[in-house]
Amino acid sequence: MAQWSQGTASINNGSATVNGVGTAWLSSGALPGLSVFVLSGVDTPYLVSAISSDTVLTLQTAWEEASASDIGYVLSLDATPRYGLPLLDETDVEVPALINRAFDIIDAALP
Repeated sequence: MAQWSQGTASINNGSATVNGVGTAWLSSGALPGLSVFVLSGVDTPYLVSAISSDTVLTLQTAWEEASASDIGYVLSLDATPRYGLPLLDETDVEVPALINRAFDIIDAALP
């Protein structure tokens, strides 16, 4: 899986808007609806619903964690086309969070 981690990100509890500094998200190759955002030190992955600019992206759900400012992050860029399961590579970081995201998707798809 390709990952993007250029710059830093900030987000407030209860908000779905992530603000970046030096992030260049429009150039990242991230795909809204498939790419997963993981803030460093947080185990919960969030699906990206929109990328408005190089420095603003929107999560599918509001941030439930503590507010964070100027923190490293990982944006996954590769996912399976049918279910959006994150594809992993040996160089990936935040792997437990990405695996948890995959399990959440599988669990939601099962009857």
